[in-house]
Amino acid sequence: MKKTLLATLLFSGATFAQNYQSISEAAYVNVEDADLYRIGTLYYFSGRNTLGPLDQFSYINTHNNVFGSFTDDESNNQYHVGGEFFKDQFAVAGQFTRHDYDSDATNVLQASLGYFFSSDFIARVHVIDVEDGDTDFSFSAQYNLDLNTTDYLGFTASTDDELDTISLATKYFKALNNGQYLTAGLNLSVGDVDSWSLDGRYYFTSKTSAFAKLDKYDNVEVGAKHFFNNNIALAASYGNNFDHSYDLYRLTLSAHF
Repeated sequence: MKKTLLATLLFSGATFAQNYQSISEAAYVNVEDADLYRIGTLYYFSGRNTLGPLDQFSYINTHNNVFGSFTDDESNNQYHVGGEFFKDQFAVAGQFTRHDYDSDATNVLQASLGYFFSSDFIARVHVIDVEDGDTDFSFSAQYNLDLNTTDYLGFTASTDDELDTISLATKYFKALNNGQYLTAGLNLSVGDVDSWSLDGRYYFTSKTSAFAKLDKYDNVEVGAKHFFNNNIALAASYGNNFDHSYDLYRLTLSAHF
């Protein structure tokens, strides 16, 4: 019996979910001799399980968390902190962002209140207050459709309080044979500015993947990501534009614990 079980696991390409409580990243981006640096971390108060691939999780998060990041793009230093907290059927979130420019600074406060109509459906009200600017409201809803025990189709719809712009984001996650996986995403926005983008990622194993992105404005980016073990990963990508050629290089080092 034990030999049969071992053989099944070995030849089926089965993978086991990992459990992570913190995810940290350090990223470097170069676009036509302009440099951007970013460091950030996300901490869950309780561990969150992966879906097989070491960087894929359930579509709707229900784990209390706090996060922070710092970004330097030469002309703008950005500081960002926030958190999400869940109690029964309610979700509360808040974040603070400070933009430090060469001769000025702007603070932005955001908050949201959400309600779970079911474990797969949540609606939220958002408010954003920009220093010396307007206070704006928006609304969003997320729905997760489980296709089977592993695959899902996720939807996120959002709009501003005057319905000037309506956005829809979708994500498809599928477990293939022999420990391989596929994700695909479509983002649409109609209203004041119409846009769309597509992205896809193919997992050769739970640790190694290749991905591509394309949008309405002919920006394209392709790359790959590899986990050296269950905790440390490196991603690299190259981007360009079909109409206005430029070179974008991106490196991201991440640590999952």
